[in-house]
Order: sequence, then structure tokens, then C-alpha cells
Amino acid sequence: MANQIAANCGEHRDPAAAAQRTRDHLQRFWTPDMRRQLRQHAESGGDGLSPAVWMSLEDQTNE
Repeated sequence: MANQIAANCGEHRDPAAAAQRTRDHLQRFWTPDMRRQLRQHAESGGDGLSPAVWMSLEDQTNE
């Protein structure tokens, strides 16, 4: 689902801006547990995560 959010945020046009918008969306609409699961997936290799999702996770704090 995070990849779909990044794609809808314009990942192919401007990955950095899409990462910011993806990060904002995850903070506003995903529960802390959902964000934690996404981070855990990334920490275990992040198979299938798009570049914009990776960028969005770089600045997220643990909640």
C-alpha cells in the first residue's frame, strides 16, 4: 500500500517530493502500528519497497 501512495504522490515525476508527501500521508492516516510494521519490513530488507517509500522512511521517527 505504501508503494501505491508514493505512486499517487508523483514518485515518477519527482521522487523527493513524492517521498515527502508519502511521509506526510503515513503520519496523518496510518496508525503507529502500521508505520512500525512498515519500518520492520524495511529493516528486514524491504523487499518490493519503492525508492520514494525508502526516502519517506529515512526521516520518520519511531512512534
